[in-house]
Parts: sequence; C-alpha cells; structure tokens
Amino acid sequence: MIELNKIYNLDCVDLMKLMEKESVDLICADPPYGISSKSLLAPSKYSGYKSEKGDWDYIDNYEEFSIGWTNAVDRVAKNNATIYVFGAFTSLIPVYNNLNSLGWKFHCGIVWTKPNPAPSVHRRTYTNACELILCMSKGKNWKYNYYVAKQFNFGKQLTNVWRAASVRKVAGCVVKPTKLLETMIAVSSDIGDVVFDPFIGTGTTAVVAKSLGRKFIGSEKDSDRCLFAVNRLEEVI
Repeated sequence: MIELNKIYNLDCVDLMKLMEKESVDLICADPPYGISSKSLLAPSKYSGYKSEKGDWDYIDNYEEFSIGWTNAVDRVAKNNATIYVFGAFTSLIPVYNNLNSLGWKFHCGIVWTKPNPAPSVHRRTYTNACELILCMSKGKNWKYNYYVAKQFNFGKQLTNVWRAASVRKVAGCVVKPTKLLETMIAVSSDIGDVVFDPFIGTGTTAVVAKSLGRKFIGSEKDSDRCLFAVNRLEEVI
C-alpha cells in the first residue's frame, strides 16, 4: 500500500504500478533529458570537456522510456489532472506525442529563462539561457487558480515566460529552482491535493508541496539521492 507524504526508492514506473488508479491531482516531472554525450568536444583546445550531465541522463531508447513513464502517469492521474514536464526541445517531443495520443490537452510550452546560464564552452553555438516546460491536462476540468497565478506576476496575468536563476547541483543531481515548483503547485492544485513527482531527485517538489499544504508522493531510484531527499524533507518538517 502506497502512503502519502513519502518518497520511495523505486523506479517511477514500478511505483506507479502500486499506486491507485486516478489518485493524483498534479504531476511535476523532471525526467532525464537524454542529451549527455561522452564524446569530447572539438576544437582541440576544448577537448577536455564532455557534454554530460551524469550517468542518470543516459537512456538507451528515449522514446520507449518516455512512453513507458507517461503511460503509467496516465493511469494514476485523475481526470482533471495537470502535468508539468521539464525538458529540452528534443526530449519533450516523445512526451508530448504520447500524452497527446492518450487524449491529454496541450496548454502551453513554458519558457524558463535563466539570468545565470552556463557558458557555451566550445563557443560554436548560442549560450543556452532557457529550458522548456511542457504543460498539459487530462480531461476538461483542469485546475487553474487564476488569481493565485496573478500573484506571481505583480497582479497581472501570468505569462508562459518564467524567470528564475539556475541552482547548483546537489548530490550529483540537477536541482530545479523552488520558485518554479511553487508556481506550478500553487496555480494548478488546491490545498489537500496530491502532487506526484516521478523523478524527485533531491526532494524539492516534496518540500514545496508540504509548505503549500499539499500531499505528495515521490520516487527516486538512486538510493543516495533518495536518502538525501528524505533527510532534507525531515529537516523541513
């Protein structure tokens, strides 16, 4: 039996098999982007640099991986659930395609702009100062707390361009800014709702959900990161 307000050291698909059908109100997902490479960059003076995020970012078949976890999400999501998925342009394509085939409604692509982007080390393309966030919903009666959203934009309608500084890696894991999760959870769920993060990493989603009066479930298959997230959450509580 899956308990609420707990982070599980399990692969997300395995965890969702144990969760009740249509039991989740909001999904905040930051899956591996599958963009790492062990090959060295050219020209030679940058040959010591590799474009890799970590071992967790290597996926043999990214489309199959995306279909697998989004199919599982579709099962546990309520009929008015919303999902936010962080990603690169290429990584979000199979996620969108599968959710769309399952009948989910596309709302927008949110652009997260960074005032402190990592520099372009090889200097042969533009410095990447943004990431994309896919926003979709299941069914017609999705939650959108309009007046709460305006509070995140000085009383004006919230746009799909969000600004937040990047955060340094923790426990070998990329950490998303708390501000982004606060916006998603406050706008797309109500107090007492269940927020699910299938790739919870260091536990930011759980910490924010708890602080906003929501319930949560998280999965992290790396045992060290899972322990870090659990300890972090206990300190907050």
